[in-house]
Amino acid sequence: MTKPDLFNNPDEKLTSLGQLITGSIINETGQSAINQGADSVNSQPNYLRVTSHRASNKGLLDLKPYFANSPKAKHTKNGGWYLIVPIRRKTRDMSYQLYQQAKNIDISNKSMATSPINSLYSNRQTSDISLLNYQPKSNNLTRIANGNNGSTYVSFRTVSDKSNPASWILNRDTATSENMSKTLLSNLERLIKYRLSHLNE
Repeated sequence: MTKPDLFNNPDEKLTSLGQLITGSIINETGQSAINQGADSVNSQPNYLRVTSHRASNKGLLDLKPYFANSPKAKHTKNGGWYLIVPIRRKTRDMSYQLYQQAKNIDISNKSMATSPINSLYSNRQTSDISLLNYQPKSNNLTRIANGNNGSTYVSFRTVSDKSNPASWILNRDTATSENMSKTLLSNLERLIKYRLSHLNE
């Protein structure tokens, strides 16, 4: 795996990390696409495209297509793509358990270190649709000395054309019976299943 630019020049990259959205992480292209209301998969059946738009109007959003269109995405020999996304984890948003584990990452003799953290995704949003309740495969957290006797915490996730369709859903907790009709929830589940079945095409 290619090393993120942050490891080559941490001081320069920390400023941009501070601009990342708390709890979700979108690069500049992704944010622009969201502002324009871009759709996700154009090849899917029409009723699934309608489902995607209706779910988006409820606040549910799939970030994966926006990452795919990012100029920062890397392309593979077989026509695929991938992007390494830095996600800043602010201490004020951490649970007590997560903060205790994070601050115990030892950086006494170096500028940064990475360690697996069991509770890194313990408070993720959940949906009534089980397929949407994706858990990231890696629970590594990187602690970076910021020069002021403090630390910045970042997790690096990789998104690619092979990533699970539910792995980059924003506001998945809106997909509940309290916010959506049974028909919309049912079609939303069909949408995820459709994308799963076409994942390797």
